[in-house]
Amino acid sequence: SWDKVREYLNRSDLSKDIKKKQIYWKDYDGLTTFSVACFMKGPKDIIKSMIAIAGDEIVHLATDLNCTPLHAACYQGVDVDVGIMKLLVQTGKK
Repeated sequence: SWDKVREYLNRSDLSKDIKKKQIYWKDYDGLTTFSVACFMKGPKDIIKSMIAIAGDEIVHLATDLNCTPLHAACYQGVDVDVGIMKLLVQTGKK
């Protein structure tokens, strides 16, 4: 559940480096945990927290099929959460 993800990201007993490794973890297609969160309609506060931990460069990281987190978010449809898409675009422009 998203509550469990939020709880994990806010844990003070885990270092930022450990959390960052989890956010950058890739599956067999090169899809990161961050991209999965974007694809699965993750709440904006979780997406923001993941970016804060992983760094802005996470929004540019493409899968083996050249799919970025923005592609993953758009796959669900623009009407799902335009705020997430704006966040990804604005972060990517930095």
